[in-house]
Amino acid sequence: MRETVWEFLPEHKEAEEISKAFSLDKRVANILLNRGLNSKEKIRRFLNPSLDNLYEPFLLDGMEESVERILRAREKGEKIIIIGDYDVDGLSSSILLHKAFNLLNIDNTYYIPHRLNHGYGVKKEDINIVKESGANLVITVDNGITGFDFAEEIKRTSIDLIITDHHIPAEELPPALSIINPKLKNSNYPFKHLAGVGVAFKLVQALFKSSNMENLLPPFLKWAALGTIADVVPLIDENRIIVSNGIKEIENSSDPALNALMKVSGVSSRGLNTEDFLFRICPRINVAGRLEDPNMIMSLFLSDEQEAFKIAKELNKLNGKRQSIENKVLNEAKNLIQKRGFSEDPIIIIEKEGWHKGVIGIVASKLVEEYGRPVILIAIDENGKGHASGRSAGKISLIDKIRTLEENLKTEEGDLNFGGHAQAIGFTIDAHRIEGLRAAIRKSFNKEDTLIKKRFFVDGEIDLFNLNGNFFKSFNKLKPFGFGNTKPVFALLDANIKMKIRKDSKRVNLKISKNSSEIEAYLWKRPYIELDSNKKHIIFTVHTYLNKFVIEVLDLK
Repeated sequence: MRETVWEFLPEHKEAEEISKAFSLDKRVANILLNRGLNSKEKIRRFLNPSLDNLYEPFLLDGMEESVERILRAREKGEKIIIIGDYDVDGLSSSILLHKAFNLLNIDNTYYIPHRLNHGYGVKKEDINIVKESGANLVITVDNGITGFDFAEEIKRTSIDLIITDHHIPAEELPPALSIINPKLKNSNYPFKHLAGVGVAFKLVQALFKSSNMENLLPPFLKWAALGTIADVVPLIDENRIIVSNGIKEIENSSDPALNALMKVSGVSSRGLNTEDFLFRICPRINVAGRLEDPNMIMSLFLSDEQEAFKIAKELNKLNGKRQSIENKVLNEAKNLIQKRGFSEDPIIIIEKEGWHKGVIGIVASKLVEEYGRPVILIAIDENGKGHASGRSAGKISLIDKIRTLEENLKTEEGDLNFGGHAQAIGFTIDAHRIEGLRAAIRKSFNKEDTLIKKRFFVDGEIDLFNLNGNFFKSFNKLKPFGFGNTKPVFALLDANIKMKIRKDSKRVNLKISKNSSEIEAYLWKRPYIELDSNKKHIIFTVHTYLNKFVIEVLDLK
């Protein structure tokens, strides 16, 4: 059973003052202080995520040169090709830039690579796509910072290259006319955690500012919010502004694609929250790239109401198929881990021929949850090439650990196809090298180096009778929740807990009572939860929807 740790966060004496200054419940004020918002100005900015607080886009390195080159392309009637990526972040970046260029009367097209046939990032051979398009300028979105071969190939032509990306760059940068990435070394940009679509949005912001069109910027926030939520970047600072305002744009939007996606996902435009996107809408966007062709999504985003609903229904069917494939791979991976005795490896690597490489990242995440250490799944194709997707959690940076062993990932010719960030990586590897990588991991790390405890940060104890209207009014001001601004966790100690486990159900209904107060709750069966009737303490979080609240229990002891 995976170990869980409850860490109770401190209570601050300043909470009383903050509570009065901002008309907040004292517990909510204490949450803000525990999240590093230790001044009234920071709290005011957090509680009021206004577009006026967006940073000046020209603070980003490469922005001035990029805007100048794009506007020159418009003047000269040149064509631009946008090279995106097949996930939600890359697709929303592509549609955002494509629609913005159309509004700016810039001739443009786009290219979305196929996950299964092409793999991540721009490749040397993509120069052929660029030449066929007749483009004079290439702009990458959500990729390109590791595309050295492609950049070198472009350099040999008269075509210019602008890279917009948010992934961690190497010491050396690809040759390009300009690079926009808040993570560039020595960057003075105030916020480093934009998603790929966030960087694309900043480019559009700069273009509109230079063209006296800033009043047309708000509708583009819906695309920026979509990719920002999906890419699980911290929902703080500028990301919080983008998502808060972007969700409002989506709620009030008549966009046929988004409306169709919400309809087939069973999501109402009233009271939208980040979970609606993460668990319902975004999987139906991602499934196109995982199982079919990501260009289905671009067609969806550019279609009318009738066509949008037709494509959305097809995506819904594909999502059901994806879930079936995913469950099969999950069960096979768990069986292999137990059979081969890999559950205590510092980084668990499991490979198998025939796995669908479009779902192995999702499965790896579920295995991290179960085994409490990083997991890499490798789908081996008929040519003996392994397509790997790895996931981590907590403070364990998988990319940093694997980067120290990247010699083991190179092909016989010395090529390396590897990238990602702290908690998600991808690479290709020759199948016969997998055992060598596994051995190198065991030699370089011990299991304590990579242990991921299930750690809950508890925002404080709360009594059931305090879960009232005044509390939820303050609680809702913390939204939107997500990575970096997680949903608060509360504890209820010494309670009476009755469980009703439904047959063949992943959900357990609970009745919780203490001091004559009673509430109904639920929990999902989790690998780290051992269900029995002796539990007396719970930690839980709260979901609110249309002024109603639901208690979700996270752990019992």
